[in-house]
Amino acid sequence: MRLCSRDAAFTLVEVLVAVALLATVTAAVVLALGVIMQNSEELVIRELAEGLAQDLMDEILNCRYCEAGLSPYAPLGPSPAEKATGNRSLFDDIDDYAGLVDQPPHDKWGRLLGRESDSGERPPPAIASGLENFRREVKV
Repeated sequence: MRLCSRDAAFTLVEVLVAVALLATVTAAVVLALGVIMQNSEELVIRELAEGLAQDLMDEILNCRYCEAGLSPYAPLGPSPAEKATGNRSLFDDIDDYAGLVDQPPHDKWGRLLGRESDSGERPPPAIASGLENFRREVKV
């Protein structure tokens, strides 16, 4: 038995249905990829912000609560001698950090974070130019 060439071909309706299904699936995949890319960028920024906050918290929590020999009820904040360096290198107790605003973030010795190494190992948001919009504030 021989098949007609008419029986072996796709009809116009079948082709249109296949194209519509392909377009729908492609649109869904492209939309999902866009959402994934946006979420991954936000996650990188969130992880970086949490890391910066944790770094400062670790620095603060490695200090004693108040100046040795002074009352813990003394006014909070660094002494004039501790402020004189322009960085946090002399901060030796938690109250020294009261009211600290660090934008863009610096390390304890005043170096801009993200500039310590030019090896290119940091992700783009962690390079100093990507950190300029980050702000760390301390309230004691």
